[in-house]
Amino acid sequence: MAKLTMSYAPGVKLIELVSRNPELPAERFHYHWHAIHGELGRLCSVQANGTINRYCQNHRINPTVDGLAPLDYDGVGEIWFDNEAAVEQLLQSPAYLEKLRPDEPGMADLSSTITLLCRERELLDRGLLPVGTAKITVSISRRAGLDDAEFEARFAAHGEKFRDQPGLIQYTQSRVDAAKAYVHPDGSSPGGQIDAIELIAWPDLLKLESAWGSVGQVYLAGIAEFADVNRCAAVITDHRRIF
Repeated sequence: MAKLTMSYAPGVKLIELVSRNPELPAERFHYHWHAIHGELGRLCSVQANGTINRYCQNHRINPTVDGLAPLDYDGVGEIWFDNEAAVEQLLQSPAYLEKLRPDEPGMADLSSTITLLCRERELLDRGLLPVGTAKITVSISRRAGLDDAEFEARFAAHGEKFRDQPGLIQYTQSRVDAAKAYVHPDGSSPGGQIDAIELIAWPDLLKLESAWGSVGQVYLAGIAEFADVNRCAAVITDHRRIF
């Protein structure tokens, strides 16, 4: 229930921006991703010697956030590992190759699903998120003319200020590893650039929507210091912890 350090946490995090298979109705996609794919992820981690530390899913409930372009994905996955070696261990494990990987094409559009390798810092953490938690996921694109050091300094300063906004129950910033920003099964890289991801949580959707009317203006003014707001995008999701 405390503010946390401004430094990045040990380990790495994968953030998945998931597009559903267009042949799958939205309701069926969300059921399958949570109940079937999520359980396969849990079993695969166990069989691969616990390589995944934590796995959460965020299911889209509103594609628009006032002031930002839509982040046009059906879900946002969050997966934490000790290090990159643990990621590789999972991806090369028989459990992943024989169970989890074959389930992906029927559920997701792999040509537009993106996986981002990130470093994360938790700026506000009030413990285990309750059922019904609503999150805004924001993709951040760097403002032209800023080098990496200046972007990072302004990004961190924004986070330190914004975490004091009332009503938040969790707030994280993740920097994307530019060298490994997009990972597709076929090795392709989609256009555009995401330099960072922010995830901002409220206890429920009603509180999120009520707060954003005022908090949103503060947020947009803050990210304008380091981001090209016209290239940033956001989506509102329902948070679900798998394990």
